[in-house]
Amino acid sequence: MREKVLPLLELVNFDPGREVDRIAEFIEKENKQQGYFGGIVGLSGGIDSSVCAALMTWALGTDKVIGISMTERDSRPEDYEDAKLLANYLNIEFINHPITKHLESLGFYDFTRGINFKNLHKEMIEQDETYVETPVVEYYACLKLRTRAWILAHYAKLNHYFQCQTLNRSEHLLGYHDLFGDGIGDIALIQHLYKSEVYELGRYLKLPEKILRRPSMSGNYNQDTDLLFSNNEFLRMSMLDADAILYFLERMDNTAAISRITGFTEEKVCHIKGIVDWAKGRWAIPATLGRETYNIGEKK
Repeated sequence: MREKVLPLLELVNFDPGREVDRIAEFIEKENKQQGYFGGIVGLSGGIDSSVCAALMTWALGTDKVIGISMTERDSRPEDYEDAKLLANYLNIEFINHPITKHLESLGFYDFTRGINFKNLHKEMIEQDETYVETPVVEYYACLKLRTRAWILAHYAKLNHYFQCQTLNRSEHLLGYHDLFGDGIGDIALIQHLYKSEVYELGRYLKLPEKILRRPSMSGNYNQDTDLLFSNNEFLRMSMLDADAILYFLERMDNTAAISRITGFTEEKVCHIKGIVDWAKGRWAIPATLGRETYNIGEKK
């Protein structure tokens, strides 16, 4: 029997119109202060990049935003189709820059040929403890993300545009990103917003229904849907449901209380907490030493 859960949007009294105006003002301010001519955003066809592109267009106008699709040979056809759909809907410049040749030059496909990702994913999902990537899965995902990051940087610097980072708060807390890939950007537009709030902005901005209905999953894996990372599988719930747990985890360290408030079992709350704790350690990089204080004249 499904728990009677408390959705995030019932908690925070979210006002999408006010948030759109607030983010637009932020974009205009940063764009002016840093002397940018506009903004670049990587378009995957997903809700996060689509909302970011719409916000940039709202703030700067259609002529100062460029959307870039960076599919590769294993990408799903809808990744490109939905990215182009969004760009046409917003009437912004659209650039298609596939990354297949870049990955081939690194021997990426030779290295990953023959790897049974289906079994690897099955083992990861079935773990009793928190989700931890295996080295080969991390390589497979991160190399694509980092390749896309430097391509975005190329177009950003070429046009003197800012590079938009498209992570939402839920992904940030759960570690669903690569620090040197999709974690890179000059301006982060939605990192303060939970996934539920991003969808609410998408509805307010009247994005195409196909974008709003698109499943939330990683685009780093190939066209075989059995191999795709599903947030629902790893979280053991939808990310929209997990948002309420994430909200309270940022405000209290009491799994029993969070369980009572949200309606989720303590087991599920502990599972999400475990992922958040793992993510905190994962992104405490680069590792560095603190300064040691010496008294004047003291011999080392």
